[in-house]
Amino acid sequence: MNAYQPSVNRSAIMSEQLNDLLYKTAQGDEQAFQQLYQATSTKLFGLCLQMLKGDHASAEDVLQEGFIKIWHNAERFSSEKGHAFSWMSTIIANQARDALRIPKKRAILTEASEQETLEYASQDQQPEAVQEQIQQLYEVQQQLSQLSNEQQDCIVQSYYYGYSHTEIMERTAQPLGTIKSWINRGMQKLRVELPDYRVI
Repeated sequence: MNAYQPSVNRSAIMSEQLNDLLYKTAQGDEQAFQQLYQATSTKLFGLCLQMLKGDHASAEDVLQEGFIKIWHNAERFSSEKGHAFSWMSTIIANQARDALRIPKKRAILTEASEQETLEYASQDQQPEAVQEQIQQLYEVQQQLSQLSNEQQDCIVQSYYYGYSHTEIMERTAQPLGTIKSWINRGMQKLRVELPDYRVI
């Protein structure tokens, strides 16, 4: 008779492993950072392609710049506020949003490149939960883009990078009351447009 084998939640194990790698990255562990890149870069590149409409060159730049930010901001991650992949996806998505705000020529998106984007986004048979998470992040970025630049920047610094209102005030050289007003008004708009998005 076979011994009883308890069911294993592979997604939960993977999430814990990513959390651990991100914590080690925060301590300056370059090997952990490389493992983190290997484990997540394909899915995050799919997110970049989706947001940048199949622009490979820009997607590669965004991914590289995003991982640099992940390296420098890893100490701000807290598993109590969410999972490592979600935190990293948010940084990458914000980097893609910033890239879209920079005026530049973009190649006309063909039907073939659209299909290629979908293939990259679904590479490695992502779990439905991850696909849903990426879609939610994309929707948040779309709504963020409707806010003023000041509201966008303050919300991203506060909710995604973990800066306090005082730190944002020092970084932007704006009055504390102005910072709070930008964040509150921006968040009110986001909650109206995204009532089911639990992160905000």
